[in-house]
Amino acid sequence: MTFRSYGTAKHFCIWPSLDDVRVVVSHDRKEEIVDVRPGTTVQRVLERLGISREAVVVKRNDRIVPEETVLHDGDRLEIIRVVSGG
Repeated sequence: MTFRSYGTAKHFCIWPSLDDVRVVVSHDRKEEIVDVRPGTTVQRVLERLGISREAVVVKRNDRIVPEETVLHDGDRLEIIRVVSGG
């Protein structure tokens, strides 16, 4: 992965390519610009970020989505950690 800083956001490429899809990922109080190949799913991004699917809820463009959701250029993902307890 390649990391680059853009102001307060970080940028990294999972698979560098001319056909990349660029998405913005917000998690753990930070925002990153992520370039992925067309057809990449939410699940694949979570795996690459090392985030357990069982511990989060993902919103794409302000709507909760399943992990099988395919990402499109310009999508914004918000990864929300689930907290349980009593």
